[in-house]
Amino acid sequence: MVGREDELDELGAALRDAGSRGRLLAVHGQPGVGKTTLAEAALRPVARDGHLVIRLRPGPRGTPGLDSLVDQVCALLAEEGGSGAAVRAAALRRGRHGLALMLRTLSAVIRAAGPRPLAVLFDDAHRLAAQDRGPVAALLLGLRSAGACVLVCGVLEAVDPSLVRGLAGVADRTLELPPLTVGQCAELISSRLGVPPAAELVAAVRRGLGPDAGGNPGAVMRAVDTLRERDRLVVVDERVYLADPRTPILLPLFQARPREWLPSTDGRGSADDPFPGEVLALLTRLTGVGETTVDDYLNLAPELGTTQDRLGRLLDTLVSLELVAVDDRQRLTCTVPAAAELPAHRTEDDVARLHVRLVLNAYRPHRARPPAPRLVDHALAAGTRLLPPLRTELLLAAVREQDPQEPLRTLGACRALLDELPADDAHLPRILHSAVPLLLRHGLPAELLALGTRLLPRLAPGAVLAQLAQAWALAAVHDQWLGLYTVDHDSRAARVARRMPEAVALVTLAARLHSGTHRLPSDCLPVFADGSAELPSADEAEVLIRALNTWTEGARGAARAPGVPYAIREALGLGDLASCWATLPGKRPKVFPESPLHVHQALVREYLTGSWDVALSLAGSLEAGPGATGRGPLYLHSRALAAEICRRRGDLGRAAAWLDRVADGAEHLPLLSWARAGLLHGQGDTAGAWRQGRRDCDALWRAGRTAGLERPLLRVLCYASRDPEGVADAGAALEQLEELDTVAPSRLTRAALLLGRGLARDDVDGAVGGYRLLDAHGGRQAAFSAAVWLLRRTGEQRWLREAWRQHEGMASRPARKTLVRLAAEFRLVVPRPSGDRLLPSRLDLRIVEMVAGGSTNRQIATALARSEKSIEAHLAKIFRCTGRRSRVALATAWLDGGLPRTATAQGHCAP
Repeated sequence: MVGREDELDELGAALRDAGSRGRLLAVHGQPGVGKTTLAEAALRPVARDGHLVIRLRPGPRGTPGLDSLVDQVCALLAEEGGSGAAVRAAALRRGRHGLALMLRTLSAVIRAAGPRPLAVLFDDAHRLAAQDRGPVAALLLGLRSAGACVLVCGVLEAVDPSLVRGLAGVADRTLELPPLTVGQCAELISSRLGVPPAAELVAAVRRGLGPDAGGNPGAVMRAVDTLRERDRLVVVDERVYLADPRTPILLPLFQARPREWLPSTDGRGSADDPFPGEVLALLTRLTGVGETTVDDYLNLAPELGTTQDRLGRLLDTLVSLELVAVDDRQRLTCTVPAAAELPAHRTEDDVARLHVRLVLNAYRPHRARPPAPRLVDHALAAGTRLLPPLRTELLLAAVREQDPQEPLRTLGACRALLDELPADDAHLPRILHSAVPLLLRHGLPAELLALGTRLLPRLAPGAVLAQLAQAWALAAVHDQWLGLYTVDHDSRAARVARRMPEAVALVTLAARLHSGTHRLPSDCLPVFADGSAELPSADEAEVLIRALNTWTEGARGAARAPGVPYAIREALGLGDLASCWATLPGKRPKVFPESPLHVHQALVREYLTGSWDVALSLAGSLEAGPGATGRGPLYLHSRALAAEICRRRGDLGRAAAWLDRVADGAEHLPLLSWARAGLLHGQGDTAGAWRQGRRDCDALWRAGRTAGLERPLLRVLCYASRDPEGVADAGAALEQLEELDTVAPSRLTRAALLLGRGLARDDVDGAVGGYRLLDAHGGRQAAFSAAVWLLRRTGEQRWLREAWRQHEGMASRPARKTLVRLAAEFRLVVPRPSGDRLLPSRLDLRIVEMVAGGSTNRQIATALARSEKSIEAHLAKIFRCTGRRSRVALATAWLDGGLPRTATAQGHCAP
């Protein structure tokens, strides 16, 4: 009953009036939207109060409709009066048909009810045959006249709009149940699973069900049940996620539904027709792969064992049920993608044969123009079922044309050809030349690794070999950063790549990451070509590699690209390799867009800007992914950030659970030391925190792990300076910060040094400078801590205002309590909350503006350089804060001026 509270109250009130006031209410909506559930929930209380409740529905297909209704009435009356149902039915039917039979039934019901109020539910009204509508209407209207409350439920408008118009003329009230909003879907999933769903799961279910079924309670529950039964869900940090974001959302029993929605005698169908749901599943498969027209569909009649005329009638049925749409170019679209689950007697081979037949029917050889792009899509889906000459011709044509608007089609053709053609094929160099950039921009690292492992030992020296070797090496670095360790560095492919000047440094770096050290040997200097949009040039590659090494080599890299190592080192301190890549000079396209690197990049941004709910959701989605490990640098950094957020919010149990996910023996990182020290302090062991932190910082310094080392050093200094036994260690930490700022200067090391001097030497002016740097570059949490120290030191109102501004962005209750306590201690005025907190950031405003402009989540993510998951999480927050239930309502409020046009918190900046 999620989202149906108002409708339930209205039906309940009408039912309670039964006996004193007869009413007829019509409830209609999409199949599965909850009409029957709503009516039954309203009937249960009045049944307990003594109402006589009669439930009626049309009989099974092929049975006389009125006789079935009479049987249902008599069965109920037999329960009430004790005599047999068959005897009563025979008495009612004797010599009566049609209207007379219904009037006799009406009299019998009224007599059986006696003084009791009468409630009647007539369900599945859309399945009533046209010839029975008049007599049944007389029965229902007669019951209303006798004081009964009559509820009529059905999928009325999709089957026959005249039913809705007719009911509207006689019904006292017509209720149309709307689809659920995003928030209501989340509430429904939570009640179904017993665990709150992540925003990504809700978005995936709605997207998989399509625009029409995405808000359908029945479809949502069936989809979630299927995911649970197939073990496709995982619980992380008290939220449930998809175990693999690529998991398709399916409705296994959906094939049986369309026929249930049709009238019992439907002239558009035939007993010999394929089952409507079966055709829908096959059509969903076809349209999901590539453009499919009405003619394509009708020409498949021989493969489906029927005629074009019958297929046309089925298509009309599916269109009338709004399960299939046809545009002005006769292209078909299935509105419920989850209907693609095949019935038991159909196999994937059957679907492949349909793709083959579609290609053969539509292909026109010996034409000057290249083949239609849609044929390439269907040829790819047909697989080896389509014979090589035609299949190879279509795929090579796709590689030659390289439609810039459809890169995935070209990439699919390249993949298929690379799998099928021998290594000495003349077309291979051209295919590889197209495939490598496409794999970098749209593919997965595992694909490049498998391709390089297979082809690098076989290719002749040249530009194609160098390009593949460098891309393979970049994919190897990627996998090592995730802790997958899938690359065999003694393999033939690795030996070939090490001989290539373009790849040697990246290959060696991948090997060092595998062994647990980022240090490169001095003789491993990269000698690169000019590079391309996807692969780094010589200067760029050296900067990236040096930044991953020790601070001495990082300082040498600064001479060739001034300023770049600062930003790269700051990103690396948070494990954000994707931002390191984006920081390189030039307009850099996103590489491996489905990689967890980009989810972590979004997590870091949300952490720094204070959107901690979104950041935790992204951390959970990383853990739920199929490749999550406990050892890779990416996951170690994401777990450290999640633990710090939970600690700052006062949830020490969740913080400890995040750090417990770090595998034993995982490499030591500054951010992990920082988070662990913070947790020890939160648990009351401040001395243990600074002592352990001091040992960690010394070990990290000796190992050259200095990217991000300013964070644990400053934390050690802060904790040790409060302990009389820690004065010497606080001084040593300050000395290390000064040395770090000398040999590897950056904005954050300078800010940490200034704040450290403020703590150790009571240097307020220096701490103010440190705060300004952190406010601009260090994130809300760091700036908040600095503002709180300045507030404690000076007792000034301005630092309370600054700390309050930072805390509002973080939404941390412990932080708020601290500020209220300090305000009372210094007799300061607690700042008022921002007047309008609905849209607290410029990023939120930009997202709403783009939604109002009609942009999809993917388009918004591309424009704002965020991941799609990050946009989905932001939208979930915006819906919750604004109270809007859909994109349409959000866009309308924006365009009508119902939402603020200015941000109320700083630090959320769209790039």
